[in-house]
Amino acid sequence: MCTVSTVGFRTQGIKAAQTSVDNVKAGFFEAALNSKATPANPNWSTISGNKTINNLFGTVASGSKSVKDAAATYDQKANDVLNTK
Repeated sequence: MCTVSTVGFRTQGIKAAQTSVDNVKAGFFEAALNSKATPANPNWSTISGNKTINNLFGTVASGSKSVKDAAATYDQKANDVLNTK
């Protein structure tokens, strides 16, 4: 479990390292600062395995769904899987 102090320490480390790299690499550090972990849910592996996330991005990239519609479809499927007992 991460405590506030360990999270702050990691954030400080990322920010410090970010200043010592070129702009391209700095983007990876920026992404790390804004990233969120996957839910601590035993059903998360089902979402990873059934390509639900791939379908989200694929439908947007192909233009078959708007971002809003693709996200709504993904949210419903993810909620169904994550809330399965």
